[in-house]
Amino acid sequence: MANESINLNLIPKGEMPVIHVSQFDNGRQFNINLLQGSDEYTLPAGYTAVLNCRKADRNIVTLATTSVLSNTLTFTTTTQLCACSGKNI
Repeated sequence: MANESINLNLIPKGEMPVIHVSQFDNGRQFNINLLQGSDEYTLPAGYTAVLNCRKADRNIVTLATTSVLSNTLTFTTTTQLCACSGKNI
């Protein structure tokens, strides 16, 4: 399973990254590269990051980082994120 990389600019522009997952993507890793404008942004020492994901059914799932390396945060999808009741796109 290939890793997906997403660039996330910390200077707000109103654009939220979209990550498409299915029920078969449990355990899929993806990287978020933090940027501040055109410069890499590294989390200060001692800081952690979480990712709040909104599913198609509007429920929120929070993922913790599985790795932090320089400006790259790695997250791993969970069963809770990949499962959604009802009719989904």
